[in-house]
Amino acid sequence: MRHERIHTMTKVAILLPNSDLMEDAAYAANLYHLDIVNMSVVNRHSIPEAVEKALREDVDVIMARGSHVDIIKSCSPAIPVVDIKITSLEVGVLISRAKSLVEKDCPVIALTGPENMFAYINTGFLEEYYDIKLRFYTFVDPEQMRLTAKQAIEEGADVLIGGWAVGEICEQEAFPFVKTESGRESLLESCRTASYVGEALALQKRYAKSLQTIIDYTYGGIIELDEDLRIQHVNRFSENLLLSDSSQMKGRYI
Repeated sequence: MRHERIHTMTKVAILLPNSDLMEDAAYAANLYHLDIVNMSVVNRHSIPEAVEKALREDVDVIMARGSHVDIIKSCSPAIPVVDIKITSLEVGVLISRAKSLVEKDCPVIALTGPENMFAYINTGFLEEYYDIKLRFYTFVDPEQMRLTAKQAIEEGADVLIGGWAVGEICEQEAFPFVKTESGRESLLESCRTASYVGEALALQKRYAKSLQTIIDYTYGGIIELDEDLRIQHVNRFSENLLLSDSSQMKGRYI
């Protein structure tokens, strides 16, 4: 049996931490035929409003980065969220910048960020290729960002890679710092994932609609119940047999 590829425009909301990513996000979305319903820069405080807007606009998928993903999921667990993860290639670029800030053989570079910020990273390969020691300092709660930065410094890091809060700590300490950045590669990967999620949702909806049609028009009575034995749906044969509309029976005990 050959599975037909579903050609539908997946509606996405792309919520970004800064405007620098917008051009690459638009490029990647266009490449994977995504319909950008909303693309905006958000922070922790503005995310709930952005999610509400996405719900009103009936988006299929939300794309976001780092700690913003967890906030979005807590606001609306029903909408699929695709992480914009920093790739190994982009981490390599950050490491190269970090190493150039210190004149030291095999410096210790601390990579900080939320647990879901990075894609799979081959630490051993990066350490050998760049002649460095790479340490990871991840956190779940954004409030831990500053504590994570201080911990990395105390434990002997020569350079820190991280977000804005880490940068503020490094500036206060006059400590070498490189700002974490996503690039086109991470956006291409996340848009590719979003397109697959959208196709899966479209396929699910199509099959659900076909199944409902079969249930409604089959020559047999079908009554769908929930776990408490309350009626959820009654097909047309049952409506005619019981001389009652499905909407009147819904919610009643069988």
